Amino acid sequence: MGQLSNFTFSDHSGGVFSSIEMRRRIWVVDFIYTTCQAACPRMSAEMYKVQQSLDERDDSVGLLSITVDPEHDTPQVLAAFAARFKADPLRWKFLTGDKAVIRKLQKEASVDMDPEQIEQSHNKCLILVDADGFIRGSYKTDPAPETDQLLADLAMLKRNPARPMAAGEVN
Repeated sequence: MGQLSNFTFSDHSGGVFSSIEMRRRIWVVDFIYTTCQAACPRMSAEMYKVQQSLDERDDSVGLLSITVDPEHDTPQVLAAFAARFKADPLRWKFLTGDKAVIRKLQKEASVDMDPEQIEQSHNKCLILVDADGFIRGSYKTDPAPETDQLLADLAMLKRNPARPMAAGEVN
């Protein structure tokens, strides 16, 4: 399904988070914006379900929510949003950064979502990304959440993290 490009963003605590940090864990990623009144809160509720399903002692999985509205969603705004959804700051990061880089990541994840054009489309998926930055799956959160399937695939990925070879690829 592709691989996410390198990036460096600010997180909701005011720190820096880069794609290099993704190489240590499996990640569940979504693209949100805090002024959204419908889909984004539902997506964040599903992310909370994922957070709650994880063993506290297991640090092999992290959660990332990346804003698509960086002009509005400052680290302070994202911190309030994170608190609203009881995000564990050690496991779940809310990121903001350069809009062009965010749009590039969205294209790589096949996430078409722009708050200025939200009437046309609004992505409602959680993305499973392995420790090498490869996208392993996309899971709807609406109308029928596929969170149980995401959790099953996450468990399988933890047991077998090897990246499948693409057609014609030789190891």
